[in-house]
Amino acid sequence: MGMEGDAGGYVFFDGGVLPQTPDRLQLRLVTDVVGLPSTPVPQEERPRAGPFTFGLSVRVIPGRIVDTPQRVEAEGTAIALKRIAVTPSETRIALHLSPAPGRDWLYGSGPGTRRAMEASSTCREA
Repeated sequence: MGMEGDAGGYVFFDGGVLPQTPDRLQLRLVTDVVGLPSTPVPQEERPRAGPFTFGLSVRVIPGRIVDTPQRVEAEGTAIALKRIAVTPSETRIALHLSPAPGRDWLYGSGPGTRRAMEASSTCREA
């Protein structure tokens, strides 16, 4: 990625759905891609490529799940903080948006919108 015309995306696997934490996790990702033509065409007429299949075996480093329900409102729209997953390499926050009747919203999209998370941590010296 990084070249003009490239596209990217993210796929997440939530280990919180596992009944037990294994030492290793075997993952298989199968995906395909659909072209975005310069002029509108029906979905079934768009060019397709794939499937692309990736097989992965990764070591599992358990994280911590924090269920800390909080709800805040602004201008009649509420956002609830549902869950936080903290691992050694990342922190993910699950939000639930409840828009005011008759309004549709996206999270922090477009000019003049805000989306930020500040964090502080203390590291141990080896």
